[in-house]
Amino acid sequence: MRELEADIVQNINIARNIYLLSLKLPENFAQEVVPGQFAHIKVPGDRLLRRPISINDYNPETNVMSFVYQIKGEGTIQLARAQGRIRLLLPLGNGFPPKKGKVLLAGAGIGCAPLLYAARILGSDCGAVLAFRSGEYSYQLDQFDAHVSEMLLCTDDGSAGSRCYAHEGVAELLKTGKYQTVYACGPAPALKLIRDVCSRYGAGCYLSLEARMGCGVGACVVCNVKIGNAQEWHYKRCCKDGPVFEGKEVIFDD
Repeated sequence: MRELEADIVQNINIARNIYLLSLKLPENFAQEVVPGQFAHIKVPGDRLLRRPISINDYNPETNVMSFVYQIKGEGTIQLARAQGRIRLLLPLGNGFPPKKGKVLLAGAGIGCAPLLYAARILGSDCGAVLAFRSGEYSYQLDQFDAHVSEMLLCTDDGSAGSRCYAHEGVAELLKTGKYQTVYACGPAPALKLIRDVCSRYGAGCYLSLEARMGCGVGACVVCNVKIGNAQEWHYKRCCKDGPVFEGKEVIFDD
């Protein structure tokens, strides 16, 4: 983990309420960044906590790292106005493990963002299921398509791609027998359903969890998640021990 200041290359709207922030880093992180990790970004003018945002993509040749974020409150509204330079801590957390067999990437909504860097690293050894509320919320489809061997676009209303949910798209591709492992990111209800589908088809499953974070380095324990099984479980810190956990270990609150 390093604290640094980076130049903002672009900070643009790419879909409804979705923004792309690209930063020119002063140092190379090619040997340090793992898909699924995140950064803690200091929003200019905000005296409160930093914002944890997953690493969307990283090009070690240009040393440009990108982040995709959704406008949800005053902090992200201020972030969308940011220009010049910005401070951040990175890389943070534990990302996806080394692949076992062919990997299927599965994202729902803003949860699609952390999977683009995984697609860049895995290339033709992976496919992707990208699920959005509607076509106007979808983003970076061309970038994903350029890396993966196949891509299934899902929307709740059928306005783009197939009318289905993320877990239904995962089931459609897993039943072909081409994929042995799923890397997934998105809201808890979607991840729970994706995990159930993986169990049904005997696929490995790793989930990148979304949680409110304070410090981002494991000190404040705001982001605790339940890990274990129905008989025995304990809390782990999403920021420090995760955000990626093996699916079968995650206990979702009903």
